[in-house]
Amino acid sequence: QDLDMLLSHLPNAHVVVCESCSRDRTREILNEWRGRQALEGGKVSIAIPPAVEWSPSTRGCESRVDNDPAKGIWGAREAALAQMRNECLLASLSNGGGSFFDDEYDYVITVDMDIYRFD
Repeated sequence: QDLDMLLSHLPNAHVVVCESCSRDRTREILNEWRGRQALEGGKVSIAIPPAVEWSPSTRGCESRVDNDPAKGIWGAREAALAQMRNECLLASLSNGGGSFFDDEYDYVITVDMDIYRFD
């Protein structure tokens, strides 16, 4: 719903969703949302590439970094998410090879759906 509200103001947008190895139904829900957008005749282009295509740090979602208080490791998840956010942005903006769309962008909006709501 939050994305639909945002996209109602950007009818010709290109959206790159960098979903990174979630263990819940996030990717499934995003694909359903993309399908609804297409059925509704939206002009929004939506790419939901696998993490391995845009994030070298995910290593194919095989390993996960967690906090380890016994070793004094805190903020591991946040650091990993920040790294993946930067990798997504770089892949989205690169022309050619790693670009999900072959256009140049006028604006880039980064939204972390885990922490931000539009209402």
